[in-house]
Amino acid sequence: MRKLILFLLVFVSAKVSAQVYQEMPQYGYRANRMAFDSTLQIPTVCGVPTLKSVVKVNKNGAIAYDSCNAIFYTYNPKTLTWSAVTGGGGGSTDTTSLSNRINLKLNISDTATMLNPYLRKIDTTNKFVNRITRIEGKDSIIYFVGGNRFAIKDSVGGGDFLPLTGGTLTGNLNGTTATFSSNGSSNTFNINHTSGSGHGLEITKAGSGEGLVVNKTSGSGNAVTITGTLNATTIVKNGGTSSQFLKADGSVDATTYVSDTTALQPKSIPSYSILANNTSATANATAQFFKDTSGTYTGTITWNGVAPTSGNFSYRWTRIGKMVTINIALAYTVAGSANSTLIVTLPTDAPTPTKPAGLTSALSLIYPCYGTVNGPAATTLSTSAFRGSLRNNTANNGFEFFIGYTNTTPINANFTCSYFTD
Repeated sequence: MRKLILFLLVFVSAKVSAQVYQEMPQYGYRANRMAFDSTLQIPTVCGVPTLKSVVKVNKNGAIAYDSCNAIFYTYNPKTLTWSAVTGGGGGSTDTTSLSNRINLKLNISDTATMLNPYLRKIDTTNKFVNRITRIEGKDSIIYFVGGNRFAIKDSVGGGDFLPLTGGTLTGNLNGTTATFSSNGSSNTFNINHTSGSGHGLEITKAGSGEGLVVNKTSGSGNAVTITGTLNATTIVKNGGTSSQFLKADGSVDATTYVSDTTALQPKSIPSYSILANNTSATANATAQFFKDTSGTYTGTITWNGVAPTSGNFSYRWTRIGKMVTINIALAYTVAGSANSTLIVTLPTDAPTPTKPAGLTSALSLIYPCYGTVNGPAATTLSTSAFRGSLRNNTANNGFEFFIGYTNTTPINANFTCSYFTD
């Protein structure tokens, strides 16, 4: 019998284990108090938990873990709501905000004061805020007064905080609009970009309206002062017109400049002209004819005796306004003989002489000439008399130089004549 009992006990010990969970087929158990020596496993859900019971009376607090979003939830039977608990799971603790509050040495009563005027409107029973939380990535701060839960939108969602009483912002300041107001000698807003190619202030504006407006309403000083180069696509004077010019001191030159086809520009004047005032009073300069030209003389040369030969012939004339000065040089290598007159036609490119009144008939001497006819050697200074003139030709359809002299062995002839032209 003893052996049989011992065998049964050994067999049972091989099949039974104290570490195996026992399944309970009942709907559930209710106990006033519970104690656990190791761990407690709580309900696991996906999303915000819900209660199975529909009975709203006698509800107690509950806990659950959202494994899909790594959030721990608690249930408040007074408000009948689930609340997420910060920290734990896959979440993280807002150590930055917590550190800021520790550094500011805020206690619970200080926190309550800081949250005014919200608390003055909410906490009518003079209860202190007993807990402040914020879930990283969320856009609000959660605080509790007694069993009530409240939220303050902080528009932070992680990152740096900028104290309302002033401070230094090390991250980005993002928003839609901002207003700054101050007085006294201090600056209202400072931007200090110490190095690099980035812009100290960049404004991008689309649509109608100005991109930047500076309104200087009173006091001394400029509305805008720029130290350095101002690079702008267009600079417009308020109230200015297209015919005005802005001077360096900020004044406007109201002189109207118009286009005049008769006016001369320094870089665009008529060909063969100079600018001059040919009046007896102060006046704007006008175009006056100016030309200087020279070349080989190819006109007709007539000696009344034996002509010199083998020559080099040249001419040059200059016209300034209506005055023309012309020079003709005839240089020969073989002297002529038995000569006392010389006729040379006016170069074809020379300006047409104006005939003085009363001197319009054929062979009329109209303008005097001066010069020399020397020979028989080119280096011999002639002592012969010289008389010369520009005259109308025999047919009275052109002009020629008529020279008279007493040297009968010419080798050179050189004369100059001045006349007027229209």
